[in-house]
Amino acid sequence: MNHTIDIVVEGYPDEVACRKLCEFMGIRINRVFNKRGKNRLDKSLGGYNEDSLYRQRYWLALRDLDRDAGCAFQLIEQLVPEKSPYFLLRIPVRAIETWFMSDSERLCAFLAISQSKISLVPERIEYPKLEMVNLARKSRRRNIREDMVPIQGSKHDEGPAYASRLAEFAENHWRPEIAERTSDSLARCIRRLRAINH
Repeated sequence: MNHTIDIVVEGYPDEVACRKLCEFMGIRINRVFNKRGKNRLDKSLGGYNEDSLYRQRYWLALRDLDRDAGCAFQLIEQLVPEKSPYFLLRIPVRAIETWFMSDSERLCAFLAISQSKISLVPERIEYPKLEMVNLARKSRRRNIREDMVPIQGSKHDEGPAYASRLAEFAENHWRPEIAERTSDSLARCIRRLRAINH
């Protein structure tokens, strides 16, 4: 049985990751809402959860764990204590970057770095965005460094095209079926999507 799904995310790379996942799972996307920040996303989750229950339509929401709770389950309980069975709130541990690092072969090729530079257990990385920036810092490609690494003295944590580079990787190179072997939170997300599509 093929369902359609609505999507709500906190940023552009998450949106592209969701599109890639749904394409991989054979699920048609109805609407996509990019809230541009986790605070705005958090405030909207209750309404989307209610909508999913009222309409009995599936929603997929992605929200980074960051350091906001001890584990994904705790964060879900905090954000949506009475979750609808149609509302799939999935939590990348600790951030969407770890889902991308879990396809280390493709990410290394994209960043032009040695594969030995990437952790074998990305979900144990405390600050995945910082780790991704530091990986880009080692790139043999100047344009990757310029796009993803903040210039010296910048107040930003990442370079000017950091998000668009991650989205480019997700859309054109990332393999969820490979990454799920390393990322437990991604594997759980894929299992949940698979369950609604049968």
